[in-house]
Amino acid sequence: RPTASRPVSNALQIEQSTGQVSIYDTTWLLIGLPGVGKSTLGSGFEGGLVLCTSRKEVGSLKVPFLLIDSWDKALEVTDELINNRQKYAQYKFLVIDFIDAVWTLCVSAVCDKLGVSHTSEAAYGKGVDTVDSYFKRWITTLVASDYGIIFVSHVNQKDVIVQGGTVTKTICSLPIRARMIIFPLVNVIGCMEYESIKQLNTATGKPEIVRKRVINFEGNEYIEAKDRDGVLPSKVVLYKDPKKNYQMFKEYYDGVKTK
Repeated sequence: RPTASRPVSNALQIEQSTGQVSIYDTTWLLIGLPGVGKSTLGSGFEGGLVLCTSRKEVGSLKVPFLLIDSWDKALEVTDELINNRQKYAQYKFLVIDFIDAVWTLCVSAVCDKLGVSHTSEAAYGKGVDTVDSYFKRWITTLVASDYGIIFVSHVNQKDVIVQGGTVTKTICSLPIRARMIIFPLVNVIGCMEYESIKQLNTATGKPEIVRKRVINFEGNEYIEAKDRDGVLPSKVVLYKDPKKNYQMFKEYYDGVKTK
């Protein structure tokens, strides 16, 4: 029998991508132990606005910030920033510090909504499904916006079985369900750590061992990291000045530096 058909548009706006990723269109996940400088590194990104779950996250930084200390506040703030983009045109990156706490706020809000103390108490998996749905909608809205996004998280140690035995791997501290939502959407996972590096002492002319902060963009059996954009080196030594670090990253994206 005949069926109604949808009118076909004659003006499809087909676009051609350039194959070159802009740093302003990327989503980053910075991970590392507390105190390694993740928040400081994020503060150096051009036009950054920090969305922090506690004022303590920005206590030592001179940055513009908005407090998102409840799930409703997180939704309110991000809706305002995204729906009124021209009003906030001076901001290019949103730094979510830290994303683990936002997940917890989402879980707490869902429990309150369903009248349970734990998501597992809701019938037929409704609690877990609702948390995943709320959190995924918020994350995808952020990533789809024309802000660059930087998530800040911590790390845990996990024993991983590899060929020849078991190793301890440094991985992001996000719960597994939050990881499953965020990880497919991030361009870069940068794992920050301290490392002993040999360098030349310019005063004595002799090599010496110094402790430096590094960031890894290539994962292995010991650390979790990635560079889906394919422009960053596997590891770089970080400057003390976060703005110099951002400029270094941007030069890799702009092709001024090559890995």
